[in-house]
Amino acid sequence: MKKNLLPVLILICAFLISTNIIAQDHLLLTEAVLTPTADEFIEIYNPTGAPVDLTNYYLSDDEDYALLPGAFGAGPAPNIGSSDFIAQFPSGAVIAAGQVVVIAFDGAGFLTDFGFAADYEIKMTDPGTPDMLQTDVGTSAGLTNSGENACLFFWDGASDLVEDIDMVNLGTPSSSNDIGDKTGLAVDGPDADTTPSTYLPDAHTMPLQLTDPGYGYSTKREKLEGANEVNSGGNGITGHDETTEDILVTWDTLYVAPDPGVVGPGVPVELASFVASVNENAVTLNWITATELNNSGFEIQRSVQTDVWEKIAFIQGYGTTTEIHHYSYTDNNLTEGNYTYRLKQIDLDGSFEYSNIVFADVVNPLEFDLTQNYPNPFNPSTTIKFTIPEATVVTLTVFNTLGQEVALLLNQSMEAGTHQVNFDAVGLNSGMYFYRLEAGEFVQVKKMTLLK
Repeated sequence: MKKNLLPVLILICAFLISTNIIAQDHLLLTEAVLTPTADEFIEIYNPTGAPVDLTNYYLSDDEDYALLPGAFGAGPAPNIGSSDFIAQFPSGAVIAAGQVVVIAFDGAGFLTDFGFAADYEIKMTDPGTPDMLQTDVGTSAGLTNSGENACLFFWDGASDLVEDIDMVNLGTPSSSNDIGDKTGLAVDGPDADTTPSTYLPDAHTMPLQLTDPGYGYSTKREKLEGANEVNSGGNGITGHDETTEDILVTWDTLYVAPDPGVVGPGVPVELASFVASVNENAVTLNWITATELNNSGFEIQRSVQTDVWEKIAFIQGYGTTTEIHHYSYTDNNLTEGNYTYRLKQIDLDGSFEYSNIVFADVVNPLEFDLTQNYPNPFNPSTTIKFTIPEATVVTLTVFNTLGQEVALLLNQSMEAGTHQVNFDAVGLNSGMYFYRLEAGEFVQVKKMTLLK
């Protein structure tokens, strides 16, 4: 079909027919090309930890998608136009965990322009590309620039209503072509009874994209939905209201060349915060993720007054999640100096991105000090902490009440800073003991109690 370059909307939405079988939560639309005709495709991503059987999933570009069950019952039924379509995935189709499938309209054109075959095609132009089953495909069906919608749904052949999985306004449509509103719509499908079921209200607050992606460009998801949509009270899978997603946050606004088949959204982890705090000669790093996608984990890197970075630890991530997660790591026993830290977030496929950097200044203590052991009383071990403002030889000794040495904990040269030593009193009797710190000319003694 000949296309123009008018501003465009493609509504890409995913939905699931209500059944007793709950689809795996939950597929996302991640990329689409609107023009030229030969390049048109829709990409679907599986961010879950398990494969999803697509056998009973359908694609459609008609706003009446929610009426499909009515075509097999008492109605109402969708009125599919000549430029619209409903197509079912073939039996046995599967989208693997963490992977994408690409559905082209013109399989032959897609193969020519991109150099490889799509996973499925709608118009059956390439013998080597698996065909979607043509439930109802108009003669001029396609993603036209005048604006339309596309939907993914699952049907068991009996239920009255559908559940939205994902939807997105692509481009700038007229009000008649943006995402559909199912509020109060009653449908009677081919279930055993003759009583229609009614959809919950759709808030219908999803914005339009700022511009049409244009000829030869695609639009891509950049973030998981997370907190960017209402997660209750809607017609979506697990109760989400998919009509509320803020796509100006989750989808791109600067369009680039398409890359169909690339796994997942462009930003795999949404880092909400990353801060460093200093406690004596230790630096604690805390960071929070709002969402994660294929996140293997975080390599913690440190630089000490240079541009050279070293790996000091690795913290495992949560894979794919839309829940908020808190992380923490403490870098202990540091000498005085200026420290810089960053996170290297690593995907499951080995790709990575760096966080912003944070700074921490570790300053030596200004005086000698021996603190009270903790815990006290103790059984059988306790921690003794001390600070020294300069490098010196340190001796830390434990005595009983008779003045007899029962343990030599330290006798060595140590750098300036805060240090701690664990004292294990296994083999000693209950009672009072004294610990003595000698550091240069500084001497201090404290008592502690062992209770067994």
